[in-house]
Formats: sequence, structure tokens, C-alpha cells
Amino acid sequence: MVRQSGRLRSEQHWDIVRQLLHPMLMQNYSGQAIADAFGISVDTAYRWKRRLLDDLRKEAVSMQPRDFVMESVSSLRQVRAEA
Repeated sequence: MVRQSGRLRSEQHWDIVRQLLHPMLMQNYSGQAIADAFGISVDTAYRWKRRLLDDLRKEAVSMQPRDFVMESVSSLRQVRAEA
């Protein structure tokens, strides 16, 4: 397999990666599994996981408690449906 560059060229590109990465993070995929799924290096996979976790933390701090709970429940339902 040929590895692609993990460099994200725009915020729109990150938004697409984030949508695909979020369920993987919720299902506790390993860095290697994420790297294989995206065709990137393991280092890039871990960098993306850290970025997503940082983004989620920032969003959680700015959310109202009710909104945070509703989004968390929605994410858990999605993971359960995919399992």
C-alpha cells in the first residue's frame, strides 16, 4: 500500500477527516487501524486523534450541559448501531 501525505490542506479537508475519524475514536480504534483505514502513517494517525480530542474538549467546554449530554448520547447510539 502506498502511504498518502497526512497533511491537511484546509479546514474543509479536516472536517471530512473528522467526520470519518470520530466514530473510529469512539470505537477505540488503534493508531495502526486508523492509519490503515486512511492510508497514512501511524504517527499521522496519532496526530489526528490528538487534534480531534483537543477539538472535542474545546467544544465540550463551550457547550451547555444539556447539549453536551444530548450529543454524547447521539454519538453512543451511532456507535452501538454500527457495532
